[in-house]
Amino acid sequence: MQSAHGIRGELFVRLNAGVADWAEDAKELSLLQRSTSELRHFKIERIQPHKDGLIVRFEKLNDRNQAETLAKSSVYVREELLTSDPGEPVFLKQIEGFRLVDKDGAVLGQITGFATNGPQDLLKVRTPQG
Repeated sequence: MQSAHGIRGELFVRLNAGVADWAEDAKELSLLQRSTSELRHFKIERIQPHKDGLIVRFEKLNDRNQAETLAKSSVYVREELLTSDPGEPVFLKQIEGFRLVDKDGAVLGQITGFATNGPQDLLKVRTPQG
């Protein structure tokens, strides 16, 4: 969650992935507030693309002051929304746990997580050596 947007309680969510194919099917988002470490669930009233992210309006969030209390929260999307059909690009979560092999079939490691450096996603890999 990047910041409050406007005066009616909307929030701007910056997307690391650049796209949010899941957004049109999302009914709620979970926000982890850094200040309290509390995970809260919010029903979505409206969600729409905006620049490199989304503008989200939650039910029962009516003004900028309320929205500002949620700025800088981490956003969690329900896992069932992060699936793709054959032939579509995959969500990173779908390849977590996959083994990486070289062209000769030798195991290089296993995907254990993800990071980003801004322009691209990075794989965290556990090698056989640890």
